[in-house]
Amino acid sequence: MQRSMLLRFAVLFLLPLCILSCSPAETGGAGGANFAKTDSYYEEKLFEKKQQLLRMMELPYPLSRYEEESVEAYKKVTDEIKAALRTLSSVKEADDYIERLESTISSMKVVTGELPQVYINIDGNVADYYKNAKISIIGTDGKDYTSVTPATIKLRGNSTRGAPKKPYTIKLDTGLSILGMEKSKKWVLLANAFDKTMLRNKMAYDLAQRLRFEYSPEGVFVEVYLNGKYAGLYLLCEAVNEGKNRVDIDVGSGDFLLEHETTREETGYIYIPTKRGMRFKIVEPKAPSALQVASAEETLLKIEDAIESRDMDRISQYIDVPSFVDFYVLMELFKDVDGWFSSMFFYIKGGKMYAGPVWDMDLSAGNVSKFVDEDKYRDYCNLPGYGTGTNDSADGIWMRYGWLDILMDCEEFYSLVRERYFELQPYIVNLYEDNELGKNQIDNLIETYRDAIDRNNEIWTMMVPYSIYEMKPLPTYEENVEFYRDWLKRRNEFLLSYFNR
Repeated sequence: MQRSMLLRFAVLFLLPLCILSCSPAETGGAGGANFAKTDSYYEEKLFEKKQQLLRMMELPYPLSRYEEESVEAYKKVTDEIKAALRTLSSVKEADDYIERLESTISSMKVVTGELPQVYINIDGNVADYYKNAKISIIGTDGKDYTSVTPATIKLRGNSTRGAPKKPYTIKLDTGLSILGMEKSKKWVLLANAFDKTMLRNKMAYDLAQRLRFEYSPEGVFVEVYLNGKYAGLYLLCEAVNEGKNRVDIDVGSGDFLLEHETTREETGYIYIPTKRGMRFKIVEPKAPSALQVASAEETLLKIEDAIESRDMDRISQYIDVPSFVDFYVLMELFKDVDGWFSSMFFYIKGGKMYAGPVWDMDLSAGNVSKFVDEDKYRDYCNLPGYGTGTNDSADGIWMRYGWLDILMDCEEFYSLVRERYFELQPYIVNLYEDNELGKNQIDNLIETYRDAIDRNNEIWTMMVPYSIYEMKPLPTYEENVEFYRDWLKRRNEFLLSYFNR
């Protein structure tokens, strides 16, 4: 009995000593390797937590865009974290900081500006191809439309991408309705770098909204920040593409979105010339089959044959006459230098062609250089020996090219254009002066956006032409606006006289 108790005591006393003496820390066996793995795992976990804290401190917007109380709370917790990072040795302590930082960031309030704000954060520079970016579009009510949506961005435009102030195309993973505009994945930020008033695109698109186009793009002025740096005033626009809320066509059933291009050649696109010298790029479908190309060629041939017949009953079977009438009116009024030459969109739906949507109007309404060595520019500016020869770009009929020239020779189509021009007079006059519709559009826009325009002009000088194609800028913003206002007035007076003949 006594011996049994002594054995039991020896086991209870010596077993822990044996376990301690054989612990992994003291041996080089398999147990030691497991302990080393555990220690390594712990260090990796702690490292991940530290990296997470660093990532969390990279806010989507500059601190200047947050309310003062939010900034103070953020700085307090991040200062503590920065001071502790070097000596941080506990995963639990790291988790506590993560929880505090998450709570602080979620409660931070963004200052709502007078205009919507667009924040673009990208690794390096925006390129000619789509790159991943974090993009947040914030309304004046503080609503963030896009920050949780994966996005890509690239440069857009042809000559416009050569300006210091770059235009961009944004593509979202998910179609979203932004700032009251219809849902889509694709959006455009127009820089308006060639137009020192920054009003021409906006006013043309706004007028187009009142016309008889099934679809016309909307645009909203926004202020853009690129990698935390203010980039200026932009026009955020719906992109011209196929879709339920854009150009509503069914490419699978033989519909097409086309762009008229006289000479420009872009890799990867199919161009279809016609007998009358028209040349259409197939924009949608993006990769047309041989059968689809043949169908487009056949349809364009039928449309051209109908137009050449000058029989309005036959013509109306192949083109949507109201959209062509309104397209002519708007393009003739604003006198886009590229009118009928480039960036002119049309679409074929159910075998019938529709004109529009109207696009790319920055080089219009007199904003055209007299010094480009091309007859098109000399004709536009009516230089001596060209056009009307008056040296005034507000004179002269401009859109008499190709199919439109034939249509305007048709008495019935000409009468429809003439009647529509008179009908739209209240809206046309209201572009540049007050009338029964209220304050004119130029003054309305400037009154609303003047502070942002001034901020833009602080970083993008008024005095430098960013393109050989734009007019030589006048010394002040006010002078450029008054030139534009006076040009619209003189243009309307010329067209009224022309249609009153």
